[in-house]
Amino acid sequence: MKKVLLLNEEACRNDLSRGFDVINNIDAVKERLAEIPVNEYEEGEEFYFTYCRNWSEYVPSGVFCLIGFDEETMEIIYEYVELYYA
Repeated sequence: MKKVLLLNEEACRNDLSRGFDVINNIDAVKERLAEIPVNEYEEGEEFYFTYCRNWSEYVPSGVFCLIGFDEETMEIIYEYVELYYA
């Protein structure tokens, strides 16, 4: 598995809910980020993925930004931006 460094990890952790049925803890967020192909996004590009499949009319999603790849530590660096309801 690829190594992931998540900036603003505490804010991400605080926005997660145990009620989310897809992703509800910080380890699951990092696992999902590690699954993203390295060339999927450009540096600085924002993207989101959903935390929950079944949620009233709005679906909670985490917004992230690819910061880059640290060759020294071999980590892919992402920044958590915000919780978004799509």
